[in-house]
Amino acid sequence: MGINIEANIMSWFPVSRFLPLTPIGEFGWPQSKLVMVATKSGNQQPATYQRCSADEEDRHIPGRWTSACRDGWDLTEEVTDWRELFEPPTGQMPSDSVSGYFLDSDQLAALRGVSKAIYGDGQPMTHDARRDLANGLWRLLGQISDQAIKDV
Repeated sequence: MGINIEANIMSWFPVSRFLPLTPIGEFGWPQSKLVMVATKSGNQQPATYQRCSADEEDRHIPGRWTSACRDGWDLTEEVTDWRELFEPPTGQMPSDSVSGYFLDSDQLAALRGVSKAIYGDGQPMTHDARRDLANGLWRLLGQISDQAIKDV
């Protein structure tokens, strides 16, 4: 099932792919921003990647993945892939003066891809494909809702 919406909106990257790090915390250890990670068991959860100390680097430990929960579980051996998190909702509803929404050609093609994936070839959809399609559609609708055309 060739759905192109995920590639444009929310792609998964292997843990071997570079993740931008910035100095965070009292010691300024390089750390990534919060991302969603996939684990070997198939679960997903928010986590960060931290570069290890000089002592650990001497032992060839480049860094570790840590869960975003209060306990900060070490997920280094479990994480297989990562991706950006969805933008948080703004809580703002468009005013009544909205007369429509602007879609660029990429967004229109992505919506057609969603329609084709749902109705197109009649093949059963896996749970993963359905989840990825829903995630992509949610993100796309968020982008479109930010492109309101207001009455003047």
